[in-house]
Amino acid sequence: LTSAWQKTGIAQCPATAPGSADTLDGGLLTWDAYTSTLVLACSAKPLAGSGSQKELAYTSRDNGATWQGLATGVSQGTAMSLATSPTAVAILATTDGIEVLDASTGQWNQVVPVKGGFSYAGMTSDQQGVAVPADPSLHEVWMTINGGLNWTPYQFPA
Repeated sequence: LTSAWQKTGIAQCPATAPGSADTLDGGLLTWDAYTSTLVLACSAKPLAGSGSQKELAYTSRDNGATWQGLATGVSQGTAMSLATSPTAVAILATTDGIEVLDASTGQWNQVVPVKGGFSYAGMTSDQQGVAVPADPSLHEVWMTINGGLNWTPYQFPA
């Protein structure tokens, strides 16, 4: 590789460490290969007295040069992983479960509540995906076959 990185634009949320003194705790970035779009989810500090936090979502269709607001809804838990599919603009694994962004309303809808939440959710194809609970003692993974709208747990031997 002979060329250097070049700045194309400024993301809407800073990449700061979780728990920092900044207003935003940072963001999760993913590439939506289905629409050739960058998707960015930013986690604001938890709302006082609740386990929920504000999740801001943005998209960029020009490789990060400009960003458009997509959502400013409230999610449960802390964001851990971000994925996309043709069916779900954004799939968010949180410390309380899996949430899917409804692009028409800008709201995050929790589709799977799990104690301890998930450490990862990702799509393996346009309709199939897997989510890994944060608690390994559950001995399970969750899978979707409809683009992240519904998830089913699959147990494996201890």
